[in-house]
Amino acid sequence: MQDNKILGWDLKETKSLLMFFLNNKNIPMTRRFFLWSKQNNRQPQSVRNYFYKLKKLSKSESVLKKLNALIPNACDVFKSSHFSFEDEKNMLKHILNMKNGETASKACYNLACGDKEKQTRFQNKFKSLIKNKREFVENVLKELKAQGIETRNPYENDNIYFMKEQKLISKEDIKSLFLGILRLVQDEAKNDVTKSFNAERKLLSKKLMSSQKTNTENLKLIEKLEKENELLSQNYNNLISDLNNFQNDFDKTKMEKLKNYYKSQSEKEKEKNKTK
Repeated sequence: MQDNKILGWDLKETKSLLMFFLNNKNIPMTRRFFLWSKQNNRQPQSVRNYFYKLKKLSKSESVLKKLNALIPNACDVFKSSHFSFEDEKNMLKHILNMKNGETASKACYNLACGDKEKQTRFQNKFKSLIKNKREFVENVLKELKAQGIETRNPYENDNIYFMKEQKLISKEDIKSLFLGILRLVQDEAKNDVTKSFNAERKLLSKKLMSSQKTNTENLKLIEKLEKENELLSQNYNNLISDLNNFQNDFDKTKMEKLKNYYKSQSEKEKEKNKTK
């Protein structure tokens, strides 16, 4: 066994475990293994195995001396606060007595004088007795009935109920809860942004399609006007050509008529002169 380790665990970690168990004796063992392991990134089963190996080794004077150097009276960590026979009997009599009309949970609370941790301890012990020591419980019931005391029979009705054990919330639990809420908020914000983006994109798409449709219609109109303009230009050119041709034809006809007219007049003059 190394000076700075016990069964492979650092002394600092071992001290933390012993202090936790010493200061939380009213919490059930299984719950203590779970809570400490979660706070220190260990597996509950691994912590349990180490604790009981340490308990066995603590019987050695050298190991106990080493543990006492970590915390005073380290052996107290491994002591169990057992109920004596009389403690169990008195507790049963108090809880099974219905003369005050108390619930089992209220009876445990009063027996613990309002101490929540002790109340939980009494409740757990009472449940254990009902489950594992039926004959003992029934004998106490008979004793109470013999004294004329009205009792509650946990094996015949369902009027035995208890306050739920208050579970401690670790820093890791709070952190996990906070991160979970943060992820939900982020996802919701992401969904809102995505919805908004999709709506804007859809609106923009409609505008672009409308703009493209307008541009297409404008292009078609321009193309139609260009064709009409081209046709008008062609008709205009044809008209100018026809006018030119008409003018040329007209000028030729006129000149021919003038020629014939002058020729005719000339011949008439000649005839007149011959007659004279």
